[in-house]
Amino acid sequence: MHAWLILSAIFGAAFGAVFQDSSQKGKSWCTYNGFKIGVNQRAQPPGECEIVRCLGDRTGKKVAFMSGESCGPNVWPLRKGNKEDAKLVKPTPSPDIPFPNCCPITYMFVERGSIYWDPRWDER
Repeated sequence: MHAWLILSAIFGAAFGAVFQDSSQKGKSWCTYNGFKIGVNQRAQPPGECEIVRCLGDRTGKKVAFMSGESCGPNVWPLRKGNKEDAKLVKPTPSPDIPFPNCCPITYMFVERGSIYWDPRWDER
């Protein structure tokens, strides 16, 4: 159970939304939602749970393109009514803590007989 939850958390962050933008090509820095990022730098804009990279051209002085990554779906199935599983529930993290730790987790409480029920849970 715990191994599955850890893998779910890792893959949830690993497969987040990714973007690439070349509209700022040739500029001296990238601007993302009003936030300035230097060439060949990466940053987490204030109040946002994502990482934005400003990648330079061959000279390293001008913008080639900007890319970013945000949180993907991160769903943890938990056994409904199970006190041990209930201890795993954490409050929603602040978007101001470092990425990917700021990514929210969605908890799905499942009942025996549900299509989401893991048969290994019955072995405990």
